[in-house]
Amino acid sequence: MNNNEAINESYSLHKLESITSGDEQAIRHFNRVFLNETLTKDVSSLRKFYDERNMSELNRCAHKMKSSLDLYCLNEVAGEIRVLEHLTEQGSHSSEMSDIITRVERSLFIVREQFTQLI
Repeated sequence: MNNNEAINESYSLHKLESITSGDEQAIRHFNRVFLNETLTKDVSSLRKFYDERNMSELNRCAHKMKSSLDLYCLNEVAGEIRVLEHLTEQGSHSSEMSDIITRVERSLFIVREQFTQLI
């Protein structure tokens, strides 16, 4: 994979449907939060905190995103976020972090486009 290539991965509602027992209202609520928080605010915050060299906030943001990405079965993107979280714990600001963030941004942009059709 190219350092900045998007991860070709689609979301799945399988886990969400399971934990909500198929409750449509709960699913809609989770979907809105995922769209507004994870796919929008958190993705832009990753780049912002990286650019500001704010490793503690970058770590917090990456940590927060993991569970949502797991819930929507975005396992490869969640794996990238886990690597990013680990790198922030080392406290260094690296180009590897930037490459990961770029891949996550590109991948979740595609997911967001797919996801908005669901909402």
